[in-house]
Amino acid sequence: MRGDRPEADLEAEVARSRELLGEFRTRLSRLSEHYDEHVERFSRRVALLDLRARLMAEFQAARQRVWTPVGEPNPEILPRVRPDLAAPRPGRRERRTVRERVDGAGLFDPSWYRRTYPDCAGLSDEAALTHFADHGVWAGRDPHLLVSSAWLERQAGGPARADRRPPIFALLDGAPLDPHPLFDTRFYLAERSNVASSGMLPISHFLRYGAREGLVPHRALDPSWYAARRGRTIGDPITDYLTAPEAALVSPHPLFDVEHYLAQVPWLREAQIPLLLHFLVAGWRENASPHGLFDIPYYQDRNPDVRAAGLNPFLHFLEYGARERRQVHPLFDSYWYLEGNPDVALLGVNPLVHYVLDGAREGRSPGPAFPARAFQEAFPTFDPQVANPVETLIRGTGLRLDVPRERGQPTSRRAEGEVYRLPDSLRDYLAARHGAEILAPIRDWMNLIDLYGDRPTAFEASEDLTLLRTSLTTLAGSAPAMTAPDASIIIPVHN
Repeated sequence: MRGDRPEADLEAEVARSRELLGEFRTRLSRLSEHYDEHVERFSRRVALLDLRARLMAEFQAARQRVWTPVGEPNPEILPRVRPDLAAPRPGRRERRTVRERVDGAGLFDPSWYRRTYPDCAGLSDEAALTHFADHGVWAGRDPHLLVSSAWLERQAGGPARADRRPPIFALLDGAPLDPHPLFDTRFYLAERSNVASSGMLPISHFLRYGAREGLVPHRALDPSWYAARRGRTIGDPITDYLTAPEAALVSPHPLFDVEHYLAQVPWLREAQIPLLLHFLVAGWRENASPHGLFDIPYYQDRNPDVRAAGLNPFLHFLEYGARERRQVHPLFDSYWYLEGNPDVALLGVNPLVHYVLDGAREGRSPGPAFPARAFQEAFPTFDPQVANPVETLIRGTGLRLDVPRERGQPTSRRAEGEVYRLPDSLRDYLAARHGAEILAPIRDWMNLIDLYGDRPTAFEASEDLTLLRTSLTTLAGSAPAMTAPDASIIIPVHN
Protein backbone atom coordinates (compact mmCIF):
# COMPACT_ATOMS: atom_id res chain seq x y z
CA MET A 1 0.00 0.00 0.00
CA ARG A 2 1.12 3.48 -0.70
CA GLY A 3 0.75 4.50 2.94
CA ASP A 4 3.05 1.68 4.10
CA ARG A 5 6.03 2.79 1.78
CA PRO A 6 8.91 4.67 3.38
CA GLU A 7 9.17 8.41 2.80
CA ALA A 8 12.60 8.06 1.22
CA ASP A 9 11.25 5.82 -1.52
CA LEU A 10 8.53 8.28 -2.32
CA GLU A 11 11.05 11.12 -2.68
CA ALA A 12 13.23 8.95 -4.92
CA GLU A 13 10.26 8.13 -7.13
CA VAL A 14 9.29 11.81 -7.40
CA ALA A 15 12.85 12.71 -8.34
CA ARG A 16 12.91 9.99 -10.96
CA SER A 17 9.59 11.21 -12.38
CA ARG A 18 10.93 14.74 -12.59
CA GLU A 19 14.05 13.46 -14.37
CA LEU A 20 11.95 11.53 -16.88
CA LEU A 21 9.79 14.59 -17.39
CA GLY A 22 12.89 16.68 -18.13
CA GLU A 23 14.17 14.13 -20.62
CA PHE A 24 10.75 14.07 -22.27
CA ARG A 25 10.73 17.83 -22.58
CA THR A 26 14.26 17.76 -24.07
CA ARG A 27 13.24 15.15 -26.62
CA LEU A 28 10.10 17.06 -27.40
CA SER A 29 12.15 20.21 -27.99
CA ARG A 30 14.52 18.31 -30.32
CA LEU A 31 11.60 16.81 -32.19
CA SER A 32 10.16 20.28 -32.60
CA GLU A 33 13.48 21.51 -34.02
CA HIS A 34 13.69 18.54 -36.39
CA TYR A 35 10.12 19.18 -37.44
CA ASP A 36 10.86 22.82 -38.22
CA GLU A 37 13.97 21.77 -40.15
CA HIS A 38 12.03 19.21 -42.18
CA VAL A 39 9.30 21.73 -42.85
CA GLU A 40 11.91 24.20 -44.12
CA ARG A 41 13.53 21.54 -46.31
CA PHE A 42 10.18 20.51 -47.66
CA SER A 43 9.31 24.12 -48.45
CA ARG A 44 12.60 24.59 -50.32
CA ARG A 45 12.02 21.40 -52.27
CA VAL A 46 8.53 22.55 -53.21
CA ALA A 47 9.96 25.87 -54.36
CA LEU A 48 12.64 24.08 -56.42
CA LEU A 49 10.07 21.82 -57.99
CA ASP A 50 7.98 24.84 -58.86
CA LEU A 51 11.03 26.56 -60.38
CA ARG A 52 11.87 23.42 -62.32
CA ALA A 53 8.34 23.24 -63.68
CA ARG A 54 8.50 26.85 -64.85
CA LEU A 55 11.93 26.33 -66.42
CA MET A 56 10.75 23.22 -68.20
CA ALA A 57 7.78 25.15 -69.56
CA GLU A 58 10.11 27.89 -70.82
CA PHE A 59 12.46 25.30 -72.30
CA GLN A 60 9.62 23.58 -74.13
CA ALA A 61 8.52 26.91 -75.53
CA ALA A 62 12.08 27.72 -76.62
CA ARG A 63 12.48 24.24 -78.06
CA GLN A 64 9.75 24.98 -80.58
CA ARG A 65 11.90 27.83 -81.87
CA VAL A 66 15.23 25.99 -81.64
CA TRP A 67 14.19 22.77 -83.35
CA THR A 68 12.71 22.56 -86.80
CA PRO A 69 9.39 20.78 -87.36
CA VAL A 70 11.17 17.56 -88.33
CA GLY A 71 13.04 17.49 -85.04
CA GLU A 72 16.45 18.65 -86.23
CA PRO A 73 18.28 21.49 -84.44
CA ASN A 74 17.96 24.92 -85.98
CA PRO A 75 21.56 25.85 -86.96
CA GLU A 76 20.86 29.57 -86.66
CA ILE A 77 19.57 29.47 -83.05
CA LEU A 78 20.85 26.35 -81.31
CA PRO A 79 24.53 27.33 -80.87
CA ARG A 80 23.47 30.58 -79.19
CA VAL A 81 20.87 28.98 -76.90
CA ARG A 82 22.66 25.79 -75.87
CA PRO A 83 26.26 25.63 -77.08
CA ASP A 84 26.75 22.33 -75.26
CA LEU A 85 24.02 20.76 -77.42
CA ALA A 86 25.50 22.17 -80.61
CA ALA A 87 28.66 20.08 -80.27
CA PRO A 88 29.03 16.42 -79.24
CA ARG A 89 30.78 15.46 -76.03
CA PRO A 90 34.06 13.76 -76.93
CA GLY A 91 34.84 10.34 -75.57
CA ARG A 92 38.32 9.06 -74.82
CA ARG A 93 38.41 7.03 -78.01
CA GLU A 94 37.36 10.01 -80.15
CA ARG A 95 39.95 12.26 -78.54
CA ARG A 96 42.65 9.69 -79.21
CA THR A 97 41.43 9.35 -82.81
CA VAL A 98 41.63 13.10 -83.38
CA ARG A 99 45.10 13.26 -81.91
CA GLU A 100 46.47 10.40 -84.00
CA ARG A 101 44.81 11.29 -87.30
CA VAL A 102 45.40 15.06 -87.22
CA ASP A 103 49.03 14.57 -86.23
CA GLY A 104 49.51 11.78 -88.78
CA ALA A 105 48.10 13.91 -91.58
CA GLY A 106 50.41 16.80 -90.67
CA LEU A 107 47.47 19.14 -90.05
CA PHE A 108 48.58 20.44 -86.67
CA ASP A 109 51.02 23.32 -86.34
CA PRO A 110 51.85 23.75 -82.63
CA SER A 111 53.65 27.08 -83.11
CA TRP A 112 50.72 28.58 -85.00
CA TYR A 113 48.26 27.13 -82.47
CA ARG A 114 50.08 28.76 -79.56
CA ARG A 115 50.28 32.13 -81.35
CA THR A 116 46.61 32.07 -82.32
CA TYR A 117 45.16 31.02 -78.96
CA PRO A 118 46.78 32.91 -76.04
CA ASP A 119 45.49 30.46 -73.41
CA CYS A 120 47.79 27.85 -74.96
CA ALA A 121 50.86 30.10 -75.22
CA GLY A 122 52.88 28.23 -72.61
CA LEU A 123 52.16 24.68 -73.79
CA SER A 124 54.73 22.37 -75.28
CA ASP A 125 54.18 20.89 -78.75
CA GLU A 126 52.85 17.68 -77.22
CA ALA A 127 50.61 19.49 -74.75
CA ALA A 128 49.27 21.78 -77.48
CA LEU A 129 48.28 18.76 -79.59
CA THR A 130 46.61 17.19 -76.56
CA HIS A 131 44.72 20.41 -75.88
CA PHE A 132 43.45 20.54 -79.45
CA ALA A 133 42.33 16.87 -79.39
CA ASP A 134 40.67 17.15 -75.96
CA HIS A 135 39.18 20.63 -76.19
CA GLY A 136 40.13 22.73 -79.24
CA VAL A 137 38.56 20.68 -82.03
CA TRP A 138 35.28 20.38 -80.10
CA ALA A 139 35.22 24.15 -79.51
CA GLY A 140 35.70 24.92 -83.21
CA ARG A 141 39.38 25.88 -83.04
CA ASP A 142 41.69 25.54 -86.03
CA PRO A 143 44.75 23.26 -85.92
CA HIS A 144 46.62 24.98 -88.76
CA LEU A 145 46.73 28.21 -90.76
CA LEU A 146 45.20 26.42 -93.76
CA VAL A 147 42.58 24.36 -91.90
CA SER A 148 39.53 26.43 -90.98
CA SER A 149 36.89 24.72 -88.84
CA ALA A 150 34.35 27.42 -89.69
CA TRP A 151 34.92 26.98 -93.44
CA LEU A 152 34.63 23.20 -93.14
CA GLU A 153 31.46 23.63 -91.08
CA ARG A 154 29.91 25.78 -93.80
CA GLN A 155 30.59 23.14 -96.45
CA ALA A 156 29.54 20.20 -94.27
CA GLY A 157 26.08 21.60 -93.66
CA GLY A 158 26.34 23.35 -90.30
CA PRO A 159 25.23 22.07 -86.89
CA ALA A 160 22.01 20.63 -88.33
CA ARG A 161 23.81 17.91 -90.29
CA ALA A 162 23.20 14.28 -89.35
CA ASP A 163 26.84 13.75 -88.34
CA ARG A 164 27.29 15.94 -85.27
CA ARG A 165 31.05 15.39 -85.09
CA PRO A 166 33.42 18.26 -85.89
CA PRO A 167 33.77 18.58 -89.69
CA ILE A 168 37.49 17.89 -89.57
CA PHE A 169 36.49 14.22 -89.28
CA ALA A 170 34.90 14.44 -92.73
CA LEU A 171 38.07 16.03 -94.10
CA LEU A 172 40.20 13.25 -92.59
CA ASP A 173 37.82 10.66 -94.06
CA GLY A 174 38.55 12.02 -97.54
CA ALA A 175 35.39 14.06 -98.15
CA PRO A 176 35.81 16.54 -101.05
CA LEU A 177 35.96 19.59 -98.79
CA ASP A 178 38.15 22.66 -99.06
CA PRO A 179 40.00 23.04 -95.73
CA HIS A 180 40.38 26.81 -96.22
CA PRO A 181 38.89 29.51 -98.48
CA LEU A 182 42.28 29.77 -100.21
CA PHE A 183 42.71 26.04 -100.70
CA ASP A 184 40.75 24.68 -103.65
CA THR A 185 40.94 20.89 -103.41
CA ARG A 186 39.67 20.26 -106.95
CA PHE A 187 42.08 22.80 -108.39
CA TYR A 188 45.03 21.29 -106.53
CA LEU A 189 44.14 17.76 -107.66
CA ALA A 190 43.85 18.97 -111.26
CA GLU A 191 47.27 20.63 -111.03
CA ARG A 192 48.89 17.56 -109.39
CA SER A 193 47.16 14.48 -110.75
CA ASN A 194 49.51 12.14 -108.87
CA VAL A 195 48.13 13.25 -105.51
CA ALA A 196 44.85 11.35 -105.91
CA SER A 197 46.65 8.07 -106.61
CA SER A 198 49.04 8.57 -103.69
CA GLY A 199 46.27 8.20 -101.13
CA MET A 200 47.32 11.39 -99.34
CA LEU A 201 44.91 14.16 -98.48
CA PRO A 202 45.46 17.07 -100.90
CA ILE A 203 46.04 19.49 -98.01
CA SER A 204 48.54 17.06 -96.44
CA HIS A 205 50.40 16.74 -99.74
CA PHE A 206 50.55 20.51 -100.09
CA LEU A 207 51.83 21.06 -96.56
CA ARG A 208 54.45 18.34 -96.93
CA TYR A 209 55.61 18.92 -100.50
CA GLY A 210 53.64 21.51 -102.46
CA ALA A 211 54.41 24.51 -100.28
CA ARG A 212 58.16 23.89 -100.55
CA GLU A 213 57.83 23.62 -104.33
CA GLY A 214 56.05 27.00 -104.53
CA LEU A 215 52.74 25.52 -105.64
CA VAL A 216 49.57 27.54 -105.14
CA PRO A 217 46.35 25.67 -104.21
CA HIS A 218 43.92 28.27 -105.52
CA ARG A 219 43.23 29.59 -109.00
CA ALA A 220 42.69 33.17 -107.75
CA LEU A 221 46.27 33.46 -106.49
CA ASP A 222 48.77 33.76 -109.35
CA PRO A 223 52.28 33.10 -107.93
CA SER A 224 54.26 34.98 -110.59
CA TRP A 225 51.90 37.96 -110.54
CA TYR A 226 51.90 38.04 -106.74
CA ALA A 227 55.69 37.81 -106.52
CA ALA A 228 56.03 40.69 -108.98
CA ARG A 229 53.67 42.81 -106.88
CA ARG A 230 55.60 41.92 -103.73
CA GLY A 231 58.88 42.82 -105.43
CA ARG A 232 60.71 39.68 -104.35
CA THR A 233 60.74 35.91 -104.77
CA ILE A 234 58.16 34.18 -102.60
CA GLY A 235 58.82 30.57 -101.61
CA ASP A 236 55.32 29.87 -100.27
CA PRO A 237 52.96 32.52 -101.72
CA ILE A 238 49.81 31.48 -99.86
CA THR A 239 51.44 31.50 -96.42
CA ASP A 240 53.09 34.83 -97.19
CA TYR A 241 49.78 36.27 -98.35
CA LEU A 242 47.94 35.16 -95.22
CA THR A 243 50.58 36.07 -92.63
CA ALA A 244 52.57 39.10 -93.87
CA PRO A 245 50.75 42.28 -92.74
CA GLU A 246 51.97 44.25 -95.75
CA ALA A 247 50.60 41.59 -98.13
CA ALA A 248 46.97 42.25 -97.23
CA LEU A 249 46.74 45.05 -99.82
CA VAL A 250 48.75 43.30 -102.55
CA SER A 251 47.00 42.16 -105.71
CA PRO A 252 47.06 38.33 -105.88
CA HIS A 253 45.84 38.01 -109.48
CA PRO A 254 45.72 40.11 -112.69
CA LEU A 255 41.93 40.26 -112.39
CA PHE A 256 41.94 41.39 -108.76
CA ASP A 257 42.34 45.16 -108.66
CA VAL A 258 43.08 46.24 -105.09
CA GLU A 259 42.03 49.87 -105.50
CA HIS A 260 38.84 48.92 -107.30
CA TYR A 261 37.90 46.51 -104.50
CA LEU A 262 38.76 48.98 -101.75
CA ALA A 263 36.55 51.58 -103.41
CA GLN A 264 33.64 49.21 -102.73
CA VAL A 265 34.75 48.06 -99.24
CA PRO A 266 36.78 51.03 -97.91
CA TRP A 267 36.95 49.83 -94.28
CA LEU A 268 39.27 47.00 -95.34
CA ARG A 269 42.11 49.44 -95.99
CA GLU A 270 42.90 49.58 -92.26
CA ALA A 271 41.65 46.12 -91.27
CA GLN A 272 44.79 44.17 -92.34
CA ILE A 273 42.58 41.41 -93.74
CA PRO A 274 43.77 39.88 -97.04
CA LEU A 275 41.40 41.30 -99.61
CA LEU A 276 41.11 38.07 -101.58
CA LEU A 277 40.19 36.20 -98.40
CA HIS A 278 37.43 38.71 -97.67
CA PHE A 279 36.19 38.47 -101.25
CA LEU A 280 36.00 34.66 -101.19
CA VAL A 281 34.24 34.50 -97.82
CA ALA A 282 31.85 37.44 -97.99
CA GLY A 283 32.68 40.08 -100.64
CA TRP A 284 31.22 38.41 -103.70
CA ARG A 285 27.97 37.74 -101.85
CA GLU A 286 27.75 41.50 -101.23
CA ASN A 287 28.27 42.17 -104.99
CA ALA A 288 31.77 43.57 -104.46
CA SER A 289 33.53 43.03 -107.80
CA PRO A 290 37.24 42.14 -107.96
CA HIS A 291 38.06 44.18 -111.08
CA GLY A 292 36.70 47.08 -113.07
CA LEU A 293 36.06 44.79 -116.05
CA PHE A 294 34.46 41.99 -114.05
CA ASP A 295 31.07 42.97 -112.69
CA ILE A 296 29.52 40.43 -110.29
CA PRO A 297 25.84 41.39 -110.80
CA TYR A 298 26.30 41.64 -114.58
CA TYR A 299 27.88 38.18 -114.75
CA GLN A 300 25.06 36.69 -112.66
CA ASP A 301 22.39 38.39 -114.77
CA ARG A 302 23.93 37.17 -118.03
CA ASN A 303 24.56 33.70 -116.60
CA PRO A 304 21.53 32.72 -114.51
CA ASP A 305 22.79 29.15 -114.11
CA VAL A 306 25.68 30.49 -112.03
CA ARG A 307 23.31 32.44 -109.79
CA ALA A 308 20.97 29.45 -109.41
CA ALA A 309 23.85 27.18 -108.37
CA GLY A 310 25.06 29.68 -105.75
CA LEU A 311 28.58 29.72 -107.24
CA ASN A 312 31.16 32.44 -106.86
CA PRO A 313 30.92 34.19 -110.27
CA PHE A 314 34.60 35.13 -110.35
CA LEU A 315 35.82 31.59 -109.62
CA HIS A 316 33.31 30.20 -112.12
CA PHE A 317 34.69 32.50 -114.79
CA LEU A 318 38.28 31.51 -114.06
CA GLU A 319 37.42 27.81 -114.21
CA TYR A 320 34.69 27.61 -116.84
CA GLY A 321 33.37 30.99 -117.99
CA ALA A 322 36.47 32.15 -119.85
CA ARG A 323 36.64 28.90 -121.81
CA GLU A 324 32.92 29.15 -122.54
CA ARG A 325 33.29 32.81 -123.64
CA ARG A 326 30.78 34.12 -121.10
CA GLN A 327 30.10 37.84 -120.72
CA VAL A 328 31.69 39.63 -117.76
CA HIS A 329 31.12 43.36 -118.37
CA PRO A 330 29.22 45.65 -120.75
CA LEU A 331 32.53 46.96 -122.16
CA PHE A 332 34.22 43.56 -122.56
CA ASP A 333 32.80 40.92 -124.86
CA SER A 334 34.68 37.62 -124.46
CA TYR A 335 33.22 36.08 -127.61
CA TRP A 336 33.82 39.19 -129.72
CA TYR A 337 37.37 39.56 -128.41
CA LEU A 338 38.38 36.00 -129.30
CA GLU A 339 36.61 36.07 -132.66
CA GLY A 340 38.31 39.35 -133.57
CA ASN A 341 41.71 38.17 -132.34
CA PRO A 342 42.23 34.61 -133.63
CA ASP A 343 45.86 34.66 -132.49
CA VAL A 344 44.65 35.04 -128.91
CA ALA A 345 42.09 32.28 -129.39
CA LEU A 346 44.85 29.94 -130.56
CA LEU A 347 46.77 30.55 -127.33
CA GLY A 348 43.87 29.18 -125.31
CA VAL A 349 44.29 31.84 -122.63
CA ASN A 350 41.69 33.68 -120.58
CA PRO A 351 40.53 36.50 -122.91
CA LEU A 352 40.04 39.04 -120.11
CA VAL A 353 43.43 38.27 -118.60
CA HIS A 354 45.02 38.67 -122.04
CA TYR A 355 43.35 42.03 -122.58
CA VAL A 356 44.34 43.33 -119.15
CA LEU A 357 47.96 42.21 -119.47
CA ASP A 358 48.65 42.64 -123.20
CA GLY A 359 45.62 43.45 -125.33
CA ALA A 360 45.14 47.03 -124.16
CA ARG A 361 48.82 47.87 -124.67
CA GLU A 362 48.66 46.35 -128.16
CA GLY A 363 45.71 48.60 -129.08
CA ARG A 364 43.13 45.80 -129.21
CA SER A 365 39.47 46.64 -128.64
CA PRO A 366 37.75 44.92 -125.68
CA GLY A 367 34.39 44.83 -127.47
CA PRO A 368 32.14 46.57 -129.99
CA ALA A 369 31.07 49.10 -127.35
CA PHE A 370 34.64 50.39 -126.95
CA PRO A 371 36.58 50.66 -130.25
CA ALA A 372 40.25 51.26 -129.48
CA ARG A 373 40.85 53.29 -132.67
CA ALA A 374 38.11 55.77 -131.85
CA PHE A 375 39.35 56.10 -128.30
CA GLN A 376 42.88 56.86 -129.48
CA GLU A 377 41.55 59.50 -131.88
CA ALA A 378 39.53 61.09 -129.10
CA PHE A 379 42.43 61.02 -126.63
CA PRO A 380 45.58 61.38 -128.74
CA THR A 381 47.76 62.06 -125.70
CA PHE A 382 46.65 58.96 -123.83
CA ASP A 383 49.36 56.27 -123.67
CA PRO A 384 47.94 52.71 -123.44
CA GLN A 385 51.44 51.51 -122.48
CA VAL A 386 51.04 53.34 -119.18
CA ALA A 387 47.42 52.62 -118.31
CA ASN A 388 44.53 50.53 -119.52
CA PRO A 389 42.11 52.88 -121.32
CA VAL A 390 38.94 51.05 -120.22
CA GLU A 391 40.01 50.86 -116.58
CA THR A 392 40.98 54.54 -116.69
CA LEU A 393 37.60 55.43 -118.13
CA ILE A 394 35.73 53.37 -115.50
CA ARG A 395 37.66 54.98 -112.67
CA GLY A 396 36.74 58.40 -114.03
CA THR A 397 40.28 59.84 -113.98
CA GLY A 398 39.75 62.68 -116.45
CA LEU A 399 38.29 60.61 -119.28
CA ARG A 400 34.71 59.95 -120.25
CA LEU A 401 32.75 58.70 -123.22
CA ASP A 402 30.55 61.16 -125.06
CA VAL A 403 26.94 60.27 -124.25
CA PRO A 404 23.81 62.37 -124.89
CA ARG A 405 22.98 64.51 -121.90
CA GLU A 406 19.40 64.62 -120.64
CA ARG A 407 17.69 68.00 -120.78
CA GLY A 408 18.17 69.80 -117.49
CA GLN A 409 21.12 67.64 -116.43
CA PRO A 410 23.97 69.76 -114.96
CA THR A 411 26.78 70.51 -117.38
CA SER A 412 29.97 68.70 -116.41
CA ARG A 413 33.25 70.54 -116.20
CA ARG A 414 35.93 69.58 -118.67
CA ALA A 415 39.13 68.32 -117.07
CA GLU A 416 42.46 69.58 -118.31
CA GLY A 417 43.27 67.97 -121.64
CA GLU A 418 39.88 66.23 -121.94
CA VAL A 419 38.26 66.05 -125.37
CA TYR A 420 35.11 64.55 -126.79
CA ARG A 421 34.96 61.28 -128.67
CA LEU A 422 32.59 61.69 -131.57
CA PRO A 423 30.30 58.72 -132.08
CA ASP A 424 31.59 56.45 -134.82
CA SER A 425 28.64 56.95 -137.17
CA LEU A 426 28.81 60.76 -136.87
CA ARG A 427 32.59 60.81 -137.31
CA ASP A 428 32.44 58.64 -140.44
CA TYR A 429 29.62 60.73 -141.93
CA LEU A 430 31.42 64.04 -141.36
CA ALA A 431 34.70 62.71 -142.72
CA ALA A 432 33.03 61.37 -145.84
CA ARG A 433 30.94 64.48 -146.40
CA HIS A 434 33.37 67.26 -145.48
CA GLY A 435 36.79 65.64 -145.10
CA ALA A 436 38.70 64.43 -142.04
CA GLU A 437 40.00 67.94 -141.32
CA ILE A 438 36.52 68.97 -140.12
CA LEU A 439 36.63 66.57 -137.15
CA ALA A 440 39.06 68.55 -135.00
CA PRO A 441 37.13 71.86 -135.21
CA ILE A 442 33.85 70.12 -134.40
CA ARG A 443 35.36 68.49 -131.32
CA ASP A 444 36.64 71.91 -130.25
CA TRP A 445 33.20 73.47 -130.66
CA MET A 446 31.58 70.69 -128.62
CA ASN A 447 34.14 71.29 -125.90
CA LEU A 448 33.27 74.99 -125.86
CA ILE A 449 29.57 74.17 -125.50
CA ASP A 450 30.35 71.88 -122.58
CA LEU A 451 32.66 74.37 -120.94
CA TYR A 452 30.56 77.53 -121.33
CA GLY A 453 27.04 76.13 -121.75
CA ASP A 454 25.86 77.57 -118.43
CA ARG A 455 28.30 80.54 -118.37
CA PRO A 456 27.61 82.68 -121.46
CA THR A 457 29.01 85.83 -119.84
CA ALA A 458 32.32 84.13 -119.17
CA PHE A 459 32.44 82.95 -122.78
CA GLU A 460 31.98 86.51 -124.10
CA ALA A 461 35.01 87.66 -122.08
CA SER A 462 37.19 84.65 -122.85
CA GLU A 463 39.92 84.15 -125.40
CA ASP A 464 38.04 81.07 -126.62
CA LEU A 465 35.50 83.39 -128.30
CA THR A 466 38.27 85.09 -130.29
CA LEU A 467 39.71 81.72 -131.32
CA LEU A 468 36.26 80.49 -132.34
CA ARG A 469 35.69 83.57 -134.53
CA THR A 470 39.06 83.07 -136.18
CA SER A 471 38.33 79.41 -136.76
CA LEU A 472 34.92 80.15 -138.29
CA THR A 473 36.37 82.88 -140.53
CA THR A 474 39.10 80.54 -141.76
CA LEU A 475 36.62 77.75 -142.32
CA ALA A 476 34.24 80.07 -144.19
CA GLY A 477 37.05 81.34 -146.42
CA SER A 478 38.05 77.84 -147.42
CA ALA A 479 34.47 76.74 -148.14
CA PRO A 480 33.61 76.18 -151.82
CA ALA A 481 31.43 78.65 -153.63
CA MET A 482 27.69 78.12 -153.52
CA THR A 483 26.32 76.21 -156.47
CA ALA A 484 22.82 75.66 -157.74
CA PRO A 485 20.65 73.90 -155.18
CA ASP A 486 20.14 70.18 -155.55
CA ALA A 487 16.37 70.63 -155.31
CA SER A 488 13.73 73.31 -155.77
CA ILE A 489 10.80 73.93 -153.49
CA ILE A 490 7.54 74.79 -155.20
CA ILE A 491 4.86 76.34 -153.06
CA PRO A 492 1.45 76.19 -154.65
CA VAL A 493 -0.72 79.26 -154.33
CA HIS A 494 -4.46 79.09 -154.46
CA ASN A 495 -6.75 82.02 -154.90
